[in-house]
Formats: sequence, structure tokens, C-alpha cells
Amino acid sequence: MQKKNWRKIWFLIHSWLAMPLWALTFFVCLSGTIATIDQELVWLSQPQVRANAPSGDAVRLDFDELLTAIQDQQPQAHVSALSRPVKSQYALTATVSYPDATTATLYINPYDGAIQGNSAEFDLHGFIRALHGWLLIPWSSGGSVGWYLVTIVSLPMLGSLISGMILYRRFWRDYLHPRLRLRHGARVLWGDFHRLAGIWSLPFILIIAVSGVWLLIEGVLYDFRISYSTAGPPAIVARADVPPGMGEQPPPTLSPQQAVDAVCRAFPEFKPYRINFPANAYDLYRISGRSRHYPLVMESVSVNPYNGELAQSRRVSDLAWPEVMARSLVSLHMGDFAGLGLKLVYFFFGLLLSLMVYSGMVLWGKRTWHETRRVFEQRGYTPAYLGRRWGMHLSGVVVLLPLLYFAPYMDRIALYRGAAGLGERTIGTLQAGPFILDLAEWQVRPPLPDGQAGLKKTFTLGLRQEDFPHIKAVYLKVGKPRSIRSAGALASGSPYRQFVRVCVPEHAGPDAVLWLTLETWDGAIHRASLPLQQASPITVAFLEQQRG
Repeated sequence: MQKKNWRKIWFLIHSWLAMPLWALTFFVCLSGTIATIDQELVWLSQPQVRANAPSGDAVRLDFDELLTAIQDQQPQAHVSALSRPVKSQYALTATVSYPDATTATLYINPYDGAIQGNSAEFDLHGFIRALHGWLLIPWSSGGSVGWYLVTIVSLPMLGSLISGMILYRRFWRDYLHPRLRLRHGARVLWGDFHRLAGIWSLPFILIIAVSGVWLLIEGVLYDFRISYSTAGPPAIVARADVPPGMGEQPPPTLSPQQAVDAVCRAFPEFKPYRINFPANAYDLYRISGRSRHYPLVMESVSVNPYNGELAQSRRVSDLAWPEVMARSLVSLHMGDFAGLGLKLVYFFFGLLLSLMVYSGMVLWGKRTWHETRRVFEQRGYTPAYLGRRWGMHLSGVVVLLPLLYFAPYMDRIALYRGAAGLGERTIGTLQAGPFILDLAEWQVRPPLPDGQAGLKKTFTLGLRQEDFPHIKAVYLKVGKPRSIRSAGALASGSPYRQFVRVCVPEHAGPDAVLWLTLETWDGAIHRASLPLQQASPITVAFLEQQRG
């Protein structure tokens, strides 16, 4: 009798664990299932993404040849990154920017270099990932509420897995003798399906639940600014190691393919997928890819563009075990590290998991609710919520959140693509010596805390196309710099839209001044300034409010 009671208790625990969140859990599982094949959906819906080889012996162009082909077709485009597809039937992608501050992703045929099109304003791949990852809810100075809403469902999922194994101890028998009774009513059918799906997808559920719990923990660590990374500050080229300019022109640098070749010579097992070009005179080529020996972890190597030395590597052997574990769990959660075959496996078991959640809700309504009510009635007490079954479906309201945040999500995409200009608020133009720059406030909001660095405020600036070959670096600082070494935050990004995260002293008053310092390749220094009140009124108002 005691054993039977314990079994009934575990049954109720298993049945009730995810019930208050069943609608949200179903939505997260279903959207995650679709996310595993989002690139394939883009390939099917957008012909410009496809790139089949013209012949069986066709050879892909290298990065230098691709860069030349892009510049020949779009001379005004500034290329900041090139990405090779994992699968041969996909076009290569290039991240480019234009003089009007807009950015785009171009689809390039890897065999002849032809530009086949660009990404649509509505990016299906990015939308599905954002919908599944954080329900389109915006990120604040910390994390996103949507991130927590999504990852929190991993807890009842893991609890349901454990309680299910305790409840159904001899589950391995159904591997040999599966039972799915089709003619015994809906409750029996759904019950058999629920058990069979759970048994056959046991490893998959374990992977998704454990990795989901880790993503929840990562969100908490991010919010509290707790880092387990051993990377240290990003590697840069030391000021003394940057060669002098050739008159008013920059010194020669390695080509993209030369940088990739330098990495492949040092690490023959490394498979490069993406190369990010230097974002300023002190930046490095950053090449990312996967190791043939351990594809779960995305690795990266940084290359000095002036001499080809490997400045920094973040490969599996360079990572601490918590980093390897964390990156492996993320890859296992997404299932995108081993080609289409694994994606289809994830898609199949994702559908099973989604149907398991739905069948669990059906079984709860047909059996668990009555069993729970009977248990409480035997003890002379019936909780009020057991009389309101509709309350268990209220988590479906959370699923409506993406509808509320869809318009703000599209606004943010437009901002990132440059459709709204340099930033949310245009400040105007500044003239530093013979050079004219456009300046904007990236987002109209107060400066954000950045740990020990204090408050940071992001501005954006744009250079004229005819000027940026002569400009070595641009800096911004609140307060007049005493020398070039204290010129402030260094701008980085495309010359058409560079980002600068400026330190804002908490003691800065309403008369504070924002100084711009421009350094050219011939060694000349030019400066310009404007009141901080004009550059960012919301920052001045925030500082005054903080001082009380």
C-alpha cells in the first residue's frame, strides 16, 4: 500500500510539474524545433541563398578573389566580414556597408563571385532565433525578460524527465515491445504515445533540458556581471607596432586569404568559416571556425594584419574546462554543428517533444485533474484552483508577448541595418581640420554601467568616402585630452558607421564637453568639440538626477 501511494504521488508530481507553463513550454519546444532548420527554410524560400556548383570539378574562389569580385560589382560597398557556408549548396555571405550608413548581407556565388542578392528587410533566420530565444522582448542593460521566460521551462522539463524515469522504472521494455493502442479511446492513445515518445527521445530531452538549465544560469551570470571567461581583454595591435603610413596613405597589410593561410599553417585541423576584417588601424583579422577533432566548440584566431603573426587564439586547448563545457552545451542545444543530417534528427525529436507536451496537457485534463481532486477530497480539503481548470492555460498569454514586441523588434532591426541613419538621434556634423564627420547618438537612453569601467555611452560617427583612406583613427572623450595617448575611446567599425563607447565620468557637469580627436596616417592631429548637452541631453539629465 505504501509503495502504491508513493507511485501515485510521483505520478501527480510528474503530471503537475509543467502544467502551469504547458502553453509556454509547447511554444518554446515548437519554435525551437523550427529553429533547427531555419537556414533550410531560408534556402527554400529565397532563391538568392542557393549556390549549386556549375560542374562537378568546380573550385570555390578564395577570400581574396571573392573580395575583388564584390568590389568590382559594388565599388562603394565596404566589406567587413566574409562567411563561407558549411554546406556547398549555400551561397557565401558578405557583410557590407554603404555611404548612407546602411548595412546589408550579400549572397555571393562562391564559384564565380556573382552577387545573387541581399538579405530581405525581414530576416527569417534572425526572427526565428529571436522568437525562440527571448520572445522578441528587448534586451535591457542586463539581460532580457524573454530569455528567462524561455529558459525557465527547462526546469520543469528536467523535473518531468527525472520523475518520469522514477515512475516508469522498466522503461527499456518498450524499446523491445512498443505499444500504441489505436482503438481504446483518446486517453489510452495519448498515454501510450506520451510514454513511447518519452522513452525514444530520452537522450534528446536530457540534452535539451540540461543545456536549457545552463542557458538560464548564463543569463543570471550575465545580469550580475559574473564572468568565467579566461579570454582577458580583446587583443589589439600595440600602438608602437603599427607601421607608419606611406605619406597620407595607410601601410600595406595582409590580404584576407593571407591571414587565413597563416592560421591554417599553424593549425592544419582548423576549418575557417568566417573572417572579420580589422575595424580600425589597431584591430586584427579575426577568423572563426571549428576544429575537425572537436566540432562542438566554435574557435577563433586573431591575426596581426601588418606582419601575419597570430596575436591570440581561442581554441579548445586554450579554454578552461567551464568554457569548453558551456560552449559544448550551447552547440548541443542548437544541433547545428554537424550538417543537415543532425539537424533533421533534432527536428524529428523536437516534434516528438512538442507533441509530448501537448499530450501531457491532454492527459492532465482527462485524468490528472480528477486524480488530484480525488486525493484532496479524501483528506477533506480541495484547493480553490482545482475548481478552475482554465487557470492552467493562462501561460498561453505569455505566448502573445511576441505580438506586442514585434513592432519594436522591427524598429531595432531597422536601427541595426542603418535604415534610420547613423543612430536614433542625429547630432550633426563636426569639422576636424579638413575632415567632416557626421555624429549621432546610437540610442536615446542614459549611459549604462559597465562594471569597473563605470558609465558608458555609445555614439556613432560616419566618415566621408574620400576621407577615410587618410584617417588612421578617431577618438571621443568627455573632457579635453592632454595627448594622443589619452584621446579617449577608439572608434571601430565600418568607416561609414563607426561605434564609440565613451566613458562618462559621474562628476561631469552640465558644462561638460565632448572632444573628438582625429589622427591621420601622416601623423597630423585634428580636434573638434561640442557641449555634452548638445551631444546627448539625456546623458546630462541622467547625471544631474544621479547627483540629486
